[in-house]
Amino acid sequence: MKTLIHKFKYSKQKFLSHTLNDIMLAQDTVKETIQNIDVIVPVPLHWIKKMYRGFNQSELLAWGIHQYFSKPILLNNLCRVKNTASQTRLSKKQRQANIHNAFRVNNPKMFQEKRILLVDDVLTTGVTASECSKKLKQSGAKSVHLLVLATALSRGPRYAS
Repeated sequence: MKTLIHKFKYSKQKFLSHTLNDIMLAQDTVKETIQNIDVIVPVPLHWIKKMYRGFNQSELLAWGIHQYFSKPILLNNLCRVKNTASQTRLSKKQRQANIHNAFRVNNPKMFQEKRILLVDDVLTTGVTASECSKKLKQSGAKSVHLLVLATALSRGPRYAS
């Protein structure tokens, strides 16, 4: 799984998103949760990282979920406004400092009373997901559910609400 995700993110092998989506959606509990959400929100990349990489891996995973469930995706409303350093080798405390104030919501009304599925590729310490979730809830989201392809420890799909 680690090799597959690395190729997807860093070797520009976007076609792997189809296989990775199949893995993410293999659990019945995930499917049940997605059926009860209002909108899908991928964890955003800063525009510089997106330009360098050529795509946002979380956005591609979100599009796969959209295609399967026909749930709307909200792009460019939750934005990464700080070009954070790579968190790959940072401790949890360093990650918290790195990600602090990295996200902004442009139009909070879009999230009011919505049940949101936040999509990311890998969960390591949960700092990024927590910061995004906080911004979404401050904007009036009814609930935020997290779906990730893998966690640093288990390397398998995870769902949390």
